[in-house]
Amino acid sequence: MLLFLSGQDAYRIQQESLSERERFFGREGFQNTRKFDASERGIFSWKEFAEAVRDGGLFSEKRCVIMDNVFSLSEDEKEKLKRWLEGKNNPAENGSIVCIFQDQKPDRRTGIFKVLQKKAQCREFLPLSEREITQYVQEMIKKQFSEIIFDRKAMDLLVRGCGSDLFRLEGELEKLATHAFKTKRVTEQDVQLLCSFSVYDDIFGALEAISKGDKKNALQFLWRQVKKGEHPIYLLTMCAYQIRTMLLVGECVEKGITVPGVVAREARVHPFVAQKTIACMRDFGMVRARKSFQLLGRLDVAVKTGKMDAGLALEEFALRS
Repeated sequence: MLLFLSGQDAYRIQQESLSERERFFGREGFQNTRKFDASERGIFSWKEFAEAVRDGGLFSEKRCVIMDNVFSLSEDEKEKLKRWLEGKNNPAENGSIVCIFQDQKPDRRTGIFKVLQKKAQCREFLPLSEREITQYVQEMIKKQFSEIIFDRKAMDLLVRGCGSDLFRLEGELEKLATHAFKTKRVTEQDVQLLCSFSVYDDIFGALEAISKGDKKNALQFLWRQVKKGEHPIYLLTMCAYQIRTMLLVGECVEKGITVPGVVAREARVHPFVAQKTIACMRDFGMVRARKSFQLLGRLDVAVKTGKMDAGLALEEFALRS
Protein backbone atom coordinates (compact mmCIF):
# COMPACT_ATOMS: atom_id res chain seq x y z
CA MET A 1 0.00 0.00 0.00
CA LEU A 2 1.24 3.49 -0.88
CA LEU A 3 -0.08 6.54 0.98
CA PHE A 4 0.75 10.21 0.30
CA LEU A 5 -0.14 12.71 3.07
CA SER A 6 0.44 16.38 2.29
CA GLY A 7 -0.65 19.88 3.27
CA GLN A 8 0.17 22.59 5.80
CA ASP A 9 -1.68 20.98 8.72
CA ALA A 10 1.10 18.95 10.35
CA TYR A 11 -1.13 17.89 13.25
CA ARG A 12 -3.77 16.21 11.08
CA ILE A 13 -1.07 14.61 8.92
CA GLN A 14 0.41 13.09 12.06
CA GLN A 15 -2.99 11.90 13.29
CA GLU A 16 -3.85 10.36 9.91
CA SER A 17 -0.51 8.55 9.84
CA LEU A 18 -1.15 7.16 13.34
CA SER A 19 -4.69 6.10 12.41
CA GLU A 20 -3.51 4.39 9.24
CA ARG A 21 -0.84 2.46 11.14
CA GLU A 22 -3.40 1.41 13.74
CA ARG A 23 -5.70 0.14 11.00
CA PHE A 24 -2.78 -1.69 9.40
CA PHE A 25 -1.21 -3.28 12.49
CA GLY A 26 -4.27 -3.42 14.71
CA ARG A 27 -4.12 -2.19 18.29
CA GLU A 28 -1.11 -4.35 19.16
CA GLY A 29 1.40 -1.60 18.44
CA PHE A 30 3.71 -0.25 15.77
CA GLN A 31 6.90 -2.13 16.54
CA ASN A 32 7.78 -2.95 12.92
CA THR A 33 7.99 0.63 11.63
CA ARG A 34 10.95 2.38 9.98
CA LYS A 35 11.01 6.15 9.59
CA PHE A 36 13.22 8.20 7.25
CA ASP A 37 13.63 11.97 7.14
CA ALA A 38 14.74 13.39 3.78
CA SER A 39 15.20 16.96 5.08
CA GLU A 40 18.56 18.55 5.87
CA ARG A 41 18.11 17.86 9.59
CA GLY A 42 17.55 14.16 8.90
CA ILE A 43 19.94 11.42 7.83
CA PHE A 44 18.62 9.67 4.73
CA SER A 45 20.10 6.63 3.02
CA TRP A 46 18.54 5.41 -0.22
CA LYS A 47 20.15 2.00 0.33
CA GLU A 48 18.48 1.62 3.74
CA PHE A 49 15.14 2.84 2.39
CA ALA A 50 15.27 0.39 -0.53
CA GLU A 51 16.06 -2.44 1.90
CA ALA A 52 13.18 -1.43 4.19
CA VAL A 53 10.59 -1.53 1.37
CA ARG A 54 11.89 -4.69 -0.33
CA ASP A 55 9.24 -7.40 -0.70
CA GLY A 56 10.07 -10.18 1.75
CA GLY A 57 7.85 -12.77 0.14
CA LEU A 58 4.51 -14.37 0.86
CA PHE A 59 5.05 -14.96 4.59
CA SER A 60 6.89 -11.76 5.45
CA GLU A 61 5.89 -9.79 8.55
CA LYS A 62 3.74 -6.70 8.27
CA ARG A 63 5.84 -3.54 8.24
CA CYS A 64 5.41 0.19 7.78
CA VAL A 65 7.92 2.54 6.17
CA ILE A 66 7.52 6.31 6.54
CA MET A 67 9.39 8.97 4.57
CA ASP A 68 9.10 12.53 5.90
CA ASN A 69 9.86 15.59 3.75
CA VAL A 70 9.98 13.56 0.56
CA PHE A 71 10.36 16.68 -1.63
CA SER A 72 13.64 17.54 0.14
CA LEU A 73 15.38 14.55 -1.45
CA SER A 74 18.37 15.29 -3.69
CA GLU A 75 17.70 15.31 -7.43
CA ASP A 76 19.42 11.94 -7.77
CA GLU A 77 17.33 10.43 -4.96
CA LYS A 78 14.13 11.90 -6.42
CA GLU A 79 14.90 10.19 -9.71
CA LYS A 80 15.55 6.87 -7.93
CA LEU A 81 12.26 7.20 -6.04
CA LYS A 82 10.39 8.08 -9.23
CA ARG A 83 11.74 4.98 -11.00
CA TRP A 84 10.88 2.82 -7.98
CA LEU A 85 7.31 4.15 -7.83
CA GLU A 86 6.85 3.59 -11.56
CA GLY A 87 8.31 0.08 -11.38
CA LYS A 88 6.77 -3.24 -10.46
CA ASN A 89 8.48 -3.57 -7.05
CA ASN A 90 6.59 -0.81 -5.24
CA PRO A 91 4.16 -2.09 -2.56
CA ALA A 92 1.01 -0.48 -4.00
CA GLU A 93 -0.70 -3.89 -4.11
CA ASN A 94 1.30 -5.50 -1.30
CA GLY A 95 -0.80 -6.26 1.78
CA SER A 96 2.18 -6.73 4.08
CA ILE A 97 3.84 -3.33 3.51
CA VAL A 98 2.46 0.17 3.90
CA CYS A 99 4.70 2.98 2.68
CA ILE A 100 3.67 6.47 3.84
CA PHE A 101 5.10 9.60 2.19
CA GLN A 102 4.61 12.85 4.13
CA ASP A 103 5.37 16.47 3.20
CA GLN A 104 3.85 19.81 4.21
CA LYS A 105 5.17 21.64 1.14
CA PRO A 106 4.97 19.32 -1.88
CA ASP A 107 6.21 20.69 -5.18
CA ARG A 108 3.34 20.05 -7.59
CA ARG A 109 5.57 20.71 -10.60
CA THR A 110 7.82 17.71 -10.01
CA GLY A 111 7.65 14.25 -11.48
CA ILE A 112 7.55 12.79 -7.95
CA PHE A 113 4.31 14.62 -7.19
CA LYS A 114 2.68 13.43 -10.40
CA VAL A 115 3.74 9.83 -9.83
CA LEU A 116 2.54 9.87 -6.22
CA GLN A 117 -0.81 11.27 -7.38
CA LYS A 118 -1.07 8.36 -9.80
CA LYS A 119 0.28 5.49 -7.71
CA ALA A 120 -0.59 6.35 -4.08
CA GLN A 121 -3.71 7.03 -2.09
CA CYS A 122 -3.51 10.82 -1.65
CA ARG A 123 -4.91 12.85 1.24
CA GLU A 124 -4.34 16.59 1.57
CA PHE A 125 -4.70 18.49 4.85
CA LEU A 126 -5.10 22.24 4.35
CA PRO A 127 -5.49 24.75 7.24
CA LEU A 128 -8.96 24.67 8.75
CA SER A 129 -11.26 27.68 8.96
CA GLU A 130 -12.24 28.96 12.42
CA ARG A 131 -15.60 27.17 12.16
CA GLU A 132 -13.89 23.93 11.08
CA ILE A 133 -11.37 24.22 13.94
CA THR A 134 -14.24 24.57 16.42
CA GLN A 135 -15.89 21.45 14.97
CA TYR A 136 -12.59 19.57 15.06
CA VAL A 137 -11.99 20.54 18.70
CA GLN A 138 -15.52 19.46 19.62
CA GLU A 139 -14.79 16.05 18.10
CA MET A 140 -11.47 15.93 19.98
CA ILE A 141 -13.26 16.68 23.27
CA LYS A 142 -15.93 14.05 22.56
CA LYS A 143 -13.25 11.45 21.87
CA GLN A 144 -10.68 12.25 24.57
CA PHE A 145 -12.48 14.24 27.29
CA SER A 146 -16.12 13.14 26.98
CA GLU A 147 -16.80 13.59 30.70
CA ILE A 148 -15.89 17.31 30.59
CA ILE A 149 -18.32 20.06 29.51
CA PHE A 150 -16.75 23.07 27.77
CA ASP A 151 -18.82 26.27 27.89
CA ARG A 152 -19.35 27.91 24.49
CA LYS A 153 -17.47 31.08 25.46
CA ALA A 154 -14.59 28.97 26.75
CA MET A 155 -14.46 27.13 23.43
CA ASP A 156 -14.54 30.35 21.40
CA LEU A 157 -11.74 31.90 23.46
CA LEU A 158 -9.61 28.77 23.19
CA VAL A 159 -9.98 28.59 19.40
CA ARG A 160 -9.22 32.30 18.93
CA GLY A 161 -6.20 32.06 21.21
CA CYS A 162 -4.60 28.99 19.65
CA GLY A 163 -5.67 29.64 16.06
CA SER A 164 -4.80 26.83 13.64
CA ASP A 165 -2.10 25.33 15.92
CA LEU A 166 -3.84 22.03 16.71
CA PHE A 167 -0.81 20.70 18.59
CA ARG A 168 -1.16 23.60 21.02
CA LEU A 169 -4.94 23.21 21.16
CA GLU A 170 -4.58 19.59 22.21
CA GLY A 171 -2.10 20.56 24.93
CA GLU A 172 -4.37 23.31 26.26
CA LEU A 173 -7.36 20.93 26.22
CA GLU A 174 -5.43 18.40 28.30
CA LYS A 175 -4.47 21.14 30.77
CA LEU A 176 -8.05 22.39 31.07
CA ALA A 177 -9.51 18.89 31.36
CA THR A 178 -7.06 18.04 34.15
CA HIS A 179 -8.01 21.24 35.99
CA ALA A 180 -11.72 20.36 35.62
CA PHE A 181 -11.25 16.84 37.03
CA LYS A 182 -13.63 17.55 39.94
CA THR A 183 -16.03 20.13 38.52
CA LYS A 184 -16.32 18.43 35.10
CA ARG A 185 -16.80 21.87 33.53
CA VAL A 186 -14.48 24.36 31.77
CA THR A 187 -15.52 28.02 31.82
CA GLU A 188 -14.26 31.13 30.04
CA GLN A 189 -12.57 32.16 33.30
CA ASP A 190 -10.69 28.82 33.40
CA VAL A 191 -9.32 29.46 29.90
CA GLN A 192 -8.27 33.00 30.83
CA LEU A 193 -6.56 31.74 33.98
CA LEU A 194 -4.81 28.64 32.69
CA CYS A 195 -4.01 29.19 29.02
CA SER A 196 -0.85 31.08 28.12
CA PHE A 197 -2.03 32.75 24.91
CA SER A 198 -3.03 36.03 26.61
CA VAL A 199 0.46 37.19 25.68
CA TYR A 200 -0.54 37.08 22.00
CA ASP A 201 -3.54 39.32 22.63
CA ASP A 202 -1.42 41.87 24.50
CA ILE A 203 1.33 41.86 21.85
CA PHE A 204 -1.27 42.49 19.17
CA GLY A 205 -2.89 45.12 21.35
CA ALA A 206 0.46 46.87 21.75
CA LEU A 207 1.04 46.87 18.00
CA GLU A 208 -2.47 48.19 17.34
CA ALA A 209 -1.80 50.99 19.84
CA ILE A 210 1.53 51.76 18.14
CA SER A 211 -0.20 51.91 14.75
CA LYS A 212 -2.53 54.60 16.14
CA GLY A 213 0.31 56.56 17.78
CA ASP A 214 -0.82 55.61 21.30
CA LYS A 215 2.61 54.91 22.84
CA LYS A 216 1.32 55.01 26.42
CA ASN A 217 -1.26 52.27 25.82
CA ALA A 218 1.31 50.20 23.92
CA LEU A 219 3.64 50.30 26.93
CA GLN A 220 0.80 49.31 29.22
CA PHE A 221 0.07 46.20 27.12
CA LEU A 222 3.73 45.16 27.19
CA TRP A 223 4.38 45.88 30.88
CA ARG A 224 1.23 44.00 31.86
CA GLN A 225 2.91 40.86 30.52
CA VAL A 226 6.17 41.69 32.30
CA LYS A 227 4.23 41.95 35.57
CA LYS A 228 2.70 38.53 34.85
CA GLY A 229 6.22 37.09 34.70
CA GLU A 230 7.04 37.15 30.97
CA HIS A 231 10.66 38.11 30.26
CA PRO A 232 11.18 41.24 28.10
CA ILE A 233 13.41 39.24 25.72
CA TYR A 234 10.54 36.82 25.10
CA LEU A 235 8.17 39.75 24.49
CA LEU A 236 10.60 41.28 22.00
CA THR A 237 10.73 37.92 20.21
CA MET A 238 6.94 37.78 20.12
CA CYS A 239 6.80 41.33 18.73
CA ALA A 240 9.18 40.25 15.96
CA TYR A 241 7.02 37.20 15.22
CA GLN A 242 3.86 39.32 15.03
CA ILE A 243 5.43 41.97 12.80
CA ARG A 244 6.71 39.23 10.50
CA THR A 245 3.08 38.04 10.24
CA MET A 246 1.98 41.61 9.56
CA LEU A 247 4.51 41.89 6.73
CA LEU A 248 3.28 38.63 5.16
CA VAL A 249 -0.32 39.85 5.33
CA GLY A 250 0.73 43.29 4.07
CA GLU A 251 2.39 41.74 1.01
CA CYS A 252 -0.92 40.05 0.17
CA VAL A 253 -2.78 43.36 0.50
CA GLU A 254 -0.20 45.06 -1.76
CA LYS A 255 -1.00 42.43 -4.41
CA GLY A 256 -4.69 43.30 -4.15
CA ILE A 257 -5.61 40.27 -2.02
CA THR A 258 -7.92 41.55 0.72
CA VAL A 259 -10.40 38.73 1.40
CA PRO A 260 -9.42 37.39 4.87
CA GLY A 261 -9.86 33.73 3.90
CA VAL A 262 -7.61 34.10 0.84
CA VAL A 263 -5.04 36.15 2.81
CA ALA A 264 -5.04 33.45 5.51
CA ARG A 265 -4.25 30.79 2.93
CA GLU A 266 -1.52 32.84 1.22
CA ALA A 267 0.13 34.05 4.45
CA ARG A 268 -0.47 30.72 6.23
CA VAL A 269 -2.23 32.24 9.23
CA HIS A 270 -5.60 31.67 10.87
CA PRO A 271 -8.50 33.54 9.18
CA PHE A 272 -9.25 35.37 12.43
CA VAL A 273 -5.59 36.52 12.62
CA ALA A 274 -5.70 37.55 8.95
CA GLN A 275 -8.81 39.66 9.49
CA LYS A 276 -7.35 41.48 12.52
CA THR A 277 -3.96 41.97 10.85
CA ILE A 278 -5.46 43.44 7.66
CA ALA A 279 -7.22 46.06 9.79
CA CYS A 280 -4.06 46.80 11.78
CA MET A 281 -1.91 47.16 8.65
CA ARG A 282 -4.19 49.90 7.30
CA ASP A 283 -2.82 52.14 10.06
CA PHE A 284 0.62 50.61 10.44
CA GLY A 285 1.63 50.42 6.78
CA MET A 286 4.37 48.35 5.15
CA VAL A 287 7.10 51.01 5.40
CA ARG A 288 6.60 51.44 9.13
CA ALA A 289 6.32 47.67 9.69
CA ARG A 290 9.65 47.09 7.92
CA LYS A 291 11.32 49.84 9.97
CA SER A 292 9.92 48.36 13.19
CA PHE A 293 11.21 44.92 12.21
CA GLN A 294 14.68 46.38 11.54
CA LEU A 295 14.53 48.23 14.89
CA LEU A 296 13.78 44.96 16.67
CA GLY A 297 16.83 43.42 14.99
CA ARG A 298 19.09 46.19 16.28
CA LEU A 299 17.59 46.03 19.77
CA ASP A 300 18.05 42.27 19.84
CA VAL A 301 21.76 42.66 19.04
CA ALA A 302 22.12 45.40 21.69
CA VAL A 303 20.54 43.20 24.37
CA LYS A 304 22.52 40.08 23.47
CA THR A 305 25.84 41.98 23.43
CA GLY A 306 25.09 43.51 26.85
CA LYS A 307 24.82 47.07 25.53
CA MET A 308 21.18 47.48 26.58
CA ASP A 309 18.89 46.18 29.29
CA ALA A 310 16.07 44.00 27.90
CA GLY A 311 13.36 46.00 29.68
CA LEU A 312 14.74 49.25 28.27
CA ALA A 313 14.85 47.68 24.80
CA LEU A 314 11.16 46.80 25.12
CA GLU A 315 10.36 50.42 25.97
CA GLU A 316 12.54 51.65 23.10
CA PHE A 317 10.61 49.47 20.68
CA ALA A 318 7.23 50.85 21.81
CA LEU A 319 8.40 54.46 21.77
CA ARG A 320 10.39 54.45 18.52
CA SER A 321 8.23 52.21 16.28
